[in-house]
Amino acid sequence: MSLFFKDVFLFFGVMAASLVIFALGFADPSLPMLLFGLPFGVAGLLVALRYPDTALLLLVFLIPLDFFGQLPNFSGSFSVFKLVFPLVLVSFVIGVARGQAHFLAFSASEKAVLWFCLLNVILWPFAVNVPEAQTFIRKLISMALLYLLITRHGIADPTFRQRLTLVVVGSSALSVVIGMFGSSTGQNLFSVFKDDDLARSTGASTVSPNDFAYMMFLPAFLAFAGFLDERRPRRWLWLVASGVIVGGVVMTYSRSAFLAFVAGGVVTLLMVWRRLEGVHWLAIVIGLVVGAVAMPAKYTDRLASLAVLVDQRQTVQELSLVRRANYITVGMRIFKDHPLLGAGPGNFAKLHADPHYQGIPFLYNVPRMPHNLYLQVLTETGLAGMAVFLAAMWFFVRDSRRAMRPARTLAEIAFPAAVMAALLSSFAMGLFLHLFINKSFWLMLAYARISGSLGEEEGKHEPS
Repeated sequence: MSLFFKDVFLFFGVMAASLVIFALGFADPSLPMLLFGLPFGVAGLLVALRYPDTALLLLVFLIPLDFFGQLPNFSGSFSVFKLVFPLVLVSFVIGVARGQAHFLAFSASEKAVLWFCLLNVILWPFAVNVPEAQTFIRKLISMALLYLLITRHGIADPTFRQRLTLVVVGSSALSVVIGMFGSSTGQNLFSVFKDDDLARSTGASTVSPNDFAYMMFLPAFLAFAGFLDERRPRRWLWLVASGVIVGGVVMTYSRSAFLAFVAGGVVTLLMVWRRLEGVHWLAIVIGLVVGAVAMPAKYTDRLASLAVLVDQRQTVQELSLVRRANYITVGMRIFKDHPLLGAGPGNFAKLHADPHYQGIPFLYNVPRMPHNLYLQVLTETGLAGMAVFLAAMWFFVRDSRRAMRPARTLAEIAFPAAVMAALLSSFAMGLFLHLFINKSFWLMLAYARISGSLGEEEGKHEPS
């Protein structure tokens, strides 16, 4: 069986099994679902041990389709990821020990990330709330290990890189399509998020609309890069996938995602504009016109509401904007008390609920995350953590920029430019979301590292 069909068989086999178990659970909630899921689980675990690279792709496949990675009659902590990921990690360690896999040396960006993770571990016992810090550290380590596995497979195996991009783009487009059918009923069937005015799509994912919109950044840019690469067959399919995924971003009605996505795209476009020809500029103009016409009126109204940020004459203040302003106020109070090393990893939510830092009475004892990546890093790890974190992100940008330089044609620069756009969009989205414990954020960093490694290879082959 070819790698492609093996991947397809595994991915859709798991989804089919999940649907069967879900149907049985809804038909009779008293049924012991473990008995129904056990055969599928055992088979899946054996496949994960035998084909760790394909199992890893399955985990990436389920990121925008996490609804299918959960089972009924179990707590929210039970998921395919927590079952399969340890086996993939064990298989990789065994492969390294046997010489069948290469660990590869850490890059400068990875060393900085490692230092940041170590700083969080060191701060763990000194956190204001140690149990919250412990939970955060566990999640942080799992995210870092996911990054490690993706980069080591992706750098060493060109075939894995191709399959990875197919999975990232394909699963995202599939999630958007499933979500569109769900939201056509006037409600979101997959996420607990509710909005009084809109049926905001989150694809086949259980996350919030803003988080789902962010998930779509990397696949949207990668899909468009696939269309620009003239060496690819059936390029129009990549264009269709890109359009579907961007449509998914629009249907979340996320204003922050719109701003971040456009910012990353525009800055990257300025980096590659010399390689664009007249037909490309025409396509961009047509795309903008079509997008403006097709954009839902409600989304246009939501974007127009952002005028309050720049027009002081606007007196209407939305609750979401008030909450975000309050996160900053609370964060600055926390930072004032813990400027150098922060209040402890994962502690912002608990301190948000503390009347000592919270100035709004009805938010007393209401834990909430900061909706700001940089505010989270600053308040939880202080100036020391912020310095290390920003250094790590700068190294990723530097590596991505270096990967773009050797490219002489649009086809060659399409992939590293797509990664750069996703990277910059992520940094912009960090102003509106706490991304650090987010699989898509670490997947984006993994792509930046893979892109940088490809740039290093190209540089070695350049004539001196």
